[in-house]
Amino acid sequence: IFNQTSGNTIDIDGGTITGRVGILSVTGKTCTVDISGGTFTTTGVSIQSNGGGMALTISGGTLTGDGVNFNRNTDSTVAGDTLTMTGGTINASSCGISNNGSSTVGTTMTITGGTINGGDATAAGIYHAGPGTLTVGVENHPDSHTCPTISGATGIEMRAGTLNLYCGNIT
Repeated sequence: IFNQTSGNTIDIDGGTITGRVGILSVTGKTCTVDISGGTFTTTGVSIQSNGGGMALTISGGTLTGDGVNFNRNTDSTVAGDTLTMTGGTINASSCGISNNGSSTVGTTMTITGGTINGGDATAAGIYHAGPGTLTVGVENHPDSHTCPTISGATGIEMRAGTLNLYCGNIT
């Protein structure tokens, strides 16, 4: 699925997406992506935003491929990407989720559930090398809350930005 214009909404609640890339949003084009079910099987990135403005919510489904990548190497007037993950599974061949780029516009990632698996021997579950905020778990979480599971060669690798870590099974 290729997002070339701003303002699109992509809802996926079942079915199968197979190919090189699952969802790609081009530089400066905003979109909303809600994944509550289904299966992505890709040889490249499962989901990639090149330049900001993607509001991604994952509450279910399985993404198998090269992970979720927020790549921003230039500044623009488009707001930063957001990720809210409450469920689902990411099985990546490299980093499960990555925020990479030299832009001063950061991402906001909130992960309160689900499973993220970084794939190869050097890949992190979450690689956060660009500006922004990564929140894992729920502050003062109740006993009934299930925390996210994050694994990789490094569970979380922070190189830039802010990490708020409240709970999680991180290996």
